[in-house]
Amino acid sequence: GAHSLRPLLDKDDNCPMLIINGTADALVPIEDSLVFSGRRDTVVMMADGETHCVVSKWEDAVALITGWLAREAAG
Repeated sequence: GAHSLRPLLDKDDNCPMLIINGTADALVPIEDSLVFSGRRDTVVMMADGETHCVVSKWEDAVALITGWLAREAAG
C-alpha cells in the first residue's frame, strides 16, 4: 500500500516548530507547509509571492527565525 505520514502528523507530541515557506515555492508545495497549521507549539509563516527559502526577503526571514529561537530558548 501507499506510505502515509498521517499517523505521525496526527500525534500531538511534537517539539516546537517554525515553518517558513513562500507561496510561490516551486520545490515545496504550499500544502506540505500548511499541513503543520494548528499543531501544538508550531508557527507556520507563508510569505506571499516568495520562492524557495524566501530568498528575496532573506533578512526578514532570518530576523523571524532568530526571534523565534530566542523566545523558545527563554522558555
